[in-house]
Amino acid sequence: MRSRITATLAFFFLASTVTATPALAVCSVASLKGTYGYFHGRYQGGALLRAVVGQFTADGLGGLSAGNWTMSTNGAITTGSFVGNYNLLC
Repeated sequence: MRSRITATLAFFFLASTVTATPALAVCSVASLKGTYGYFHGRYQGGALLRAVVGQFTADGLGGLSAGNWTMSTNGAITTGSFVGNYNLLC
């Protein structure tokens, strides 16, 4: 029983130590790496309703690849793709 209490106390001490030290956030071009999705939709005025969904891959070096999007404008669907560069203002 005593070892169980000791183990429990050690666990809570370790857990409180881990949660009390947050990781430092780093913002740089390298921090944007991986595949991301996005959505943008809004009422454009009049009878125009537009929504866009897509995804892209950021390489962590400032380059975008495999970008694609699908847009619906009042139900008319269009698609496209893109590549490019990015920079972060941190």
